[in-house]
Amino acid sequence: MNAFTNKDELALLPATRNGYVSPYNAERASRPTLIERITAWFERQSTLAELRKLTDRELADIGLQRSELSRVFEPGFSARR
Repeated sequence: MNAFTNKDELALLPATRNGYVSPYNAERASRPTLIERITAWFERQSTLAELRKLTDRELADIGLQRSELSRVFEPGFSARR
């Protein structure tokens, strides 16, 4: 390729080897990998176990009820409260 590109235009290009990101790779890069999903699941389970150890009074202090613990990690849970 012998087209000239100035520094400003070069800064706008994605950081790839050939300067092109296919839509397939861009969509794939935004998804978490299997390892990341498994790690997040273990972290959620650990947090849930810690919350279950709290007394009803301690849960009330942070604005939760024991019946809500299973829904804590649902998207939009905190927005509904």
